[in-house]
Amino acid sequence: MAHVQPLDAPRPPGAVSGWGMSLFQAGWPCRCVEARTDTVNYPGVIPKADWRTAVKLPESLDFLRIKEARYRPLPLRPIWPGFAINTVFYAAILWLLMFGVFTTRSLIRRKRGHCIKCSYDLRGAEHEACPECGVEVS
Repeated sequence: MAHVQPLDAPRPPGAVSGWGMSLFQAGWPCRCVEARTDTVNYPGVIPKADWRTAVKLPESLDFLRIKEARYRPLPLRPIWPGFAINTVFYAAILWLLMFGVFTTRSLIRRKRGHCIKCSYDLRGAEHEACPECGVEVS
């Protein structure tokens, strides 16, 4: 059986047998968050990854009958230009969903000659205000 040293044991210089880094970025339409994991291999020590900028989420593989532990990162470190662009992008979509529907509805009502608030038919008579709801007619 091989002798295994604890992780905190002092090591001579050059004792590292391998080093690896994994960078995971996510976001749409721009990459806006990232996770970085570093792995250092010492001879005789089980490699351990450093997950400082991510949370390890267990990946459920029970449906494949795989029992080994696999993890995927949930990135926590923001990438600021992408984060700002995504914020503006999603705010514009939300604004269109919230106010675009009402603006389109009032434009259709105006084109048909109806009141823009209550859809009362204003054709055939000159009104300064809607007789139904009192909104000023332009």
